[in-house]
Amino acid sequence: MFVKCQPKVVRIQDSSSSRASAGSCTGWIRPVEQVLVVLCWQVCYPALVIAFLLPHLGARLRAAIARTLRSFVKTDFEMKPDSEEGAFSIADQADRVHALMVNIGMTGPFSRIVVFLGHGSTSVNNPHKSAYDCGACGGNEGVANARLLARLANSTNIRIELSKRGIKIPSDTWFLGGMHDTCNESVIIEDLDMVPRWAVGLVKEVQGKLNQSVRFNSIERCRRFHSAPGSPTPDSALRHVQSRSADLGQPRPEVGHANNAMAVFGPRQWTRGVFLDRRSFLISYKPESDKDGAYIERMLAGIMPVISGINLQYYFSRVDNDRLGCGTKLPHNPVGLLGVQEGATGDLRTGLPRQTVEIHHPLRLMVLVASTPEILAKIIEKQPEVGRVVRNGWVRLVCMDYRDGKTSLYQEGQGFVDMTMDQKPVLTKNSPTRSEEWFGGQMNNLDPVLLGTGSCAVLNGTGDKEAFHAV
Repeated sequence: MFVKCQPKVVRIQDSSSSRASAGSCTGWIRPVEQVLVVLCWQVCYPALVIAFLLPHLGARLRAAIARTLRSFVKTDFEMKPDSEEGAFSIADQADRVHALMVNIGMTGPFSRIVVFLGHGSTSVNNPHKSAYDCGACGGNEGVANARLLARLANSTNIRIELSKRGIKIPSDTWFLGGMHDTCNESVIIEDLDMVPRWAVGLVKEVQGKLNQSVRFNSIERCRRFHSAPGSPTPDSALRHVQSRSADLGQPRPEVGHANNAMAVFGPRQWTRGVFLDRRSFLISYKPESDKDGAYIERMLAGIMPVISGINLQYYFSRVDNDRLGCGTKLPHNPVGLLGVQEGATGDLRTGLPRQTVEIHHPLRLMVLVASTPEILAKIIEKQPEVGRVVRNGWVRLVCMDYRDGKTSLYQEGQGFVDMTMDQKPVLTKNSPTRSEEWFGGQMNNLDPVLLGTGSCAVLNGTGDKEAFHAV
């Protein structure tokens, strides 16, 4: 039995401004809109003024008009028996769900509601939008992946297969897929019409917590913006980032991965409660469930090229933006959906624009992996994409032996060499309880800190809350 899983082209829409503006409309609406712009310029001109001077209000007005004039089509995945070549069988689908859950340690017990979130970015007048979307998705949004994963995890057939492999998902656990918009801080949960009755109240509770989380996330983001209000409240911070997303004249809608310096492959408990200044990729991995290293090998083979590529893209675009980046984005014009050129006759430009990397500190990525030196050495030999960036020094690979907490740095020709990292006391009598208490009023990069209410085993693997190994 084969199942063909293919999403239709048109995406699910809801009442949010970002989705409303991105929806598809019926074929006759677009030319009518263009004619109305010409005939009704007296109305369009004030709307344009509002869009420039009050972008947040303008975005809400455009969304309201779009909901009135445009018809949106609800989409679904096409999942039906099919012997077509390339289709995934039930076993194949279960393999992928099982691998993900084991990799991140999601083997039980399960919460009643589990949310998978992809990410993307919404901004206007921005030919470099894909630079803010998901790198692992080729510069696209990751919502389709999250949505499909949730659909598979809710499948009775998949759950039966998973139970045979030791992962038993309770019948009262429901998976949801959605997207976090990293620019306007909206979180969209898809397929709400499929939620069973018993879970409706729980889903609303989850949505409320997500809405609260994006407000606090907005505060952390605002500290990097000169035009953001000082010491913003959660609501004012959210309004500011939403305005940046909708501002036609905003060259810096968000900072993206600027200042990325580190990646951690390890248990979430290592970093829970630790403020890393938004400079680290965090990849959940449970080494105790991977004695032979098969899972971490697949993870490094798939993720290492992505995160190293992101880091090096920022690195080179920052060290020589005129030649290795694409310069300022202000005079950029899109050309045939191929790229951008400066002005009307300039050359095609590659790399990231100056406004994206101007606050970035060009450092080669430090990759910290919870594993053993023996396993990682085999992966370097076996996986060419991993070995190339590690051997040539484009990333610094650090092994933290999860058995005893010892750290070692890979050096070409020597293998993994013991290293000593500076310990910094981070939990004091005046330890902050929230991140904004640590970075308040500062725009520069900050040292890591273990927040006073955090409950984590720190990166040295000893469980000692008095020290954190700064990499």
